[in-house]
Amino acid sequence: MTVIRQANQADVFDLLVLARGFSREAPEMHTWDKDKTEALLKTVIENDMCVALVWEEEGEVVGGLLATVQPMFMSHTIVAAELAWFVDESVRGKRGSLKLVKAFEAWAAEKNADYIT
Repeated sequence: MTVIRQANQADVFDLLVLARGFSREAPEMHTWDKDKTEALLKTVIENDMCVALVWEEEGEVVGGLLATVQPMFMSHTIVAAELAWFVDESVRGKRGSLKLVKAFEAWAAEKNADYIT
């Protein structure tokens, strides 16, 4: 059964494992930093202006989406922006990915975002 929900601190390890796997797919773009990734995950989970969503299949976390909402630096336009979006290779192309995006869009609407990037 597919479940999309907000992440909590207990999800940090699972999200960290997924993020590491995703990082391995694009090693030329950056150097993996576990501590920085873990700090970001913890911060996003605790920040009211951010959201960390998880996708679970049969009780296992298989995907995540991190996002933030803030006014543009040059106006009062509120923008919701994806920070990271990653899913386990075994579930890519399945409906859970779209459900993650829909949950992000719903969260952005709750935060009165004028648009999403």
